[in-house]
Amino acid sequence: MSRIVVLNVDDDDVTLMLHKMLVKATGFCNEVENFISGESALEYLQSATFSPENCYIILLDINMPGISGWDFLDRIEYIHGLKAYVALVTSSIDSRDQEKAKNYQKVIDFFY
Repeated sequence: MSRIVVLNVDDDDVTLMLHKMLVKATGFCNEVENFISGESALEYLQSATFSPENCYIILLDINMPGISGWDFLDRIEYIHGLKAYVALVTSSIDSRDQEKAKNYQKVIDFFY
């Protein structure tokens, strides 16, 4: 049986709370982990044990202090065994961000 974990990565506490509530309300999965920074989410993933049935859905903010969403995407490419799909969730309406997102295989959608 597959195990789906949603990782919610955003530097805004209110956004983290709302996204967690929305994910749980849909019944999509019960396991939602909130991270206030890209660094903390990377630490979590780097210490995780992956199995073929584990799948991570990552709701990722682009503009964060420290490790940006783009930096996070660059770094997760090198985490061996990680099965992840990323939805960029941002307030950016810059079309260049949408175009840049197409360069990342793990990005499945872009929400603003």
